[in-house]
Amino acid sequence: DGIAVSGSDEMSLRLAQSQKAQACFARQAFRWTFGRRETTGDACMIDHMWQKLEGQAGSMKEMFINVALHPDYRIRKVVP
Repeated sequence: DGIAVSGSDEMSLRLAQSQKAQACFARQAFRWTFGRRETTGDACMIDHMWQKLEGQAGSMKEMFINVALHPDYRIRKVVP
């Protein structure tokens, strides 16, 4: 966003507070977790992941636990 920072600590804090960075992280985590790029039908899952990251109480641990328990992750469709 063009915000100047002084050092890695401040940069980490700014990234943790940035909704843009959280949304990007959720999208990249989706791609890594599901092993594919998202499609339009994946928007709800990515939003669900992002909700677990949002705000001061956001947690990557909670995000990955919720993904692991979600039926879209546990039940995979096999395409021949």
